[in-house]
Amino acid sequence: MNNVLQITAVEAKLIREFLMKIDAFKPMVEAGHKVGDTIPEDRLLDFSALLTQGVPKLKNTNYTIDQNGSIIIVSENRIVAILDFVNVAR
Repeated sequence: MNNVLQITAVEAKLIREFLMKIDAFKPMVEAGHKVGDTIPEDRLLDFSALLTQGVPKLKNTNYTIDQNGSIIIVSENRIVAILDFVNVAR
């Protein structure tokens, strides 16, 4: 996976657990996006300040969830990382 934003397994787990806790898993975009694709502004959500403190590299990024339950991290409307559901589920 060639993510522009390098997210470690530990960070990915943190992000996923946090979003699950606040029940943020509502799919907002279709599956099949790739790093570098653009996502419309109205499909993006902000990460909580609490989460960006724990994972500082998320500052200035937004996210959306696709229909597979992957977390898509976006900076300036472009996808910089995709956290697949499978990679992090275990």
